[in-house]
Amino acid sequence: VHEGKQSIKFTAGAYTGELPKADIQRYSLIFKKGEDVWFSGWYYLVGGNTKEHYIFFWDLEATKTGTGSPGRRLYLSGADWIASDLGKFYRIPILNWFGAPTFRQDPKTAIPFPKDSWVHIKVHLYLSDSSDGKMEVWQNDVKVIDGDGQTLPTADSVYDRLQVGITSNGDTKNAQTLYVDDIKI
Repeated sequence: VHEGKQSIKFTAGAYTGELPKADIQRYSLIFKKGEDVWFSGWYYLVGGNTKEHYIFFWDLEATKTGTGSPGRRLYLSGADWIASDLGKFYRIPILNWFGAPTFRQDPKTAIPFPKDSWVHIKVHLYLSDSSDGKMEVWQNDVKVIDGDGQTLPTADSVYDRLQVGITSNGDTKNAQTLYVDDIKI
């Protein structure tokens, strides 16, 4: 039962010039081009103001690929909807993840991320550095993202680290609290 008594609690302070984080990390993963990645976890966001500020809660990173450990990230966008970018890039023209698609929900059918209740998140990635990549995200068994496009920074990138929790809090006024339970990869 997902009730918070045995889950992990994360609290990250408000943004004050450096992005506050509170997460757990798993290193030594090996996910490469042409492979599938599956993730499942339960999340409980306490209150939370995401209407104006982004809260990142899942990062799959290639720590040996360029500055910033780029990778696919899940976050709550300013509209309270789950979105994903190929983030942590720096604007260096030779790196091909610049301009990779951000996968978003269709505004006509978008489902807000519930607050103050447990939410089951499931992620599937087919890894590619080109347009044949795939990302699917389910929220409480409803597919909210079905994106095609680049899911890996470069052809030789290896996703070797997963961060789960509050991987970044962009709110300048409020701390955020998130519980996570039953993580599977």
